[in-house]
Amino acid sequence: MADNQGTMDMFLTRALQRMHKDASRRPALKDSCIASLELVKKVGVRASDVYKTDMLNLIHKLVATLKLACESRLPKVMGTALDCFQKLMAYGFIRGDMHDPEKPDTKLMDKVIDIISRCFDFPDNNVQLQMIKAFLTAVSSPTCDVHEHALMNAVRTCYNIYLMSKNQVNQVTAKATLTQMLDIVFRRLEATKRPTPSSPSKGAGSSEAATSSAGSPDGAAEEGGAEELEIVADEDADTEADGDGGAEGVRA
Repeated sequence: MADNQGTMDMFLTRALQRMHKDASRRPALKDSCIASLELVKKVGVRASDVYKTDMLNLIHKLVATLKLACESRLPKVMGTALDCFQKLMAYGFIRGDMHDPEKPDTKLMDKVIDIISRCFDFPDNNVQLQMIKAFLTAVSSPTCDVHEHALMNAVRTCYNIYLMSKNQVNQVTAKATLTQMLDIVFRRLEATKRPTPSSPSKGAGSSEAATSSAGSPDGAAEEGGAEELEIVADEDADTEADGDGGAEGVRA
């Protein structure tokens, strides 16, 4: 667990330093990167404490910094920010039950999906590829819990990348990601369906009726009818025998 925490600390530190270096003429982004770096060093990145106040403040600050990075229109900075979003979702630091501090009625995950989707119109192959990876992680991760508008936003953006991208690798990746996301959605939908009470089959009912009728007065009547048929058959046989005897008498 400590190794994972150290790895995430190291990843975010390097990513923020890289964005700060590549953010030429973006003073707001540079300042935000420095503030996020200080919080990472002070608080530390621990998934077990994700709902504590210090960790929530760090996550909200990271989201704000990554939002500025995605709006910078600098391909290297945008690619790094999208990769950070993907890692934060994959390791459970951004979750579906968190709320946006700027809009308490809005989920933080909806805001993150919207930030990623707005990078669609930037014509860079790596940016598009990082978007696809982030969307797949958001939909497939059980902690992200992407639904409704955010889910439609992710699916629509992947579809647009598939249609509009001029890079064949990104087209194939977007198509495969769409297939995986829709498969995940339908499997979850089927898993949430409650089984309906099963009604007895017609065959079972018929066999039960036949069994009950065999021990009922009606069943006895049917057996009596069978005996009557046997008696009638015997009477017919006797009649035929008498007829044969009469015929012999005539011949005599």
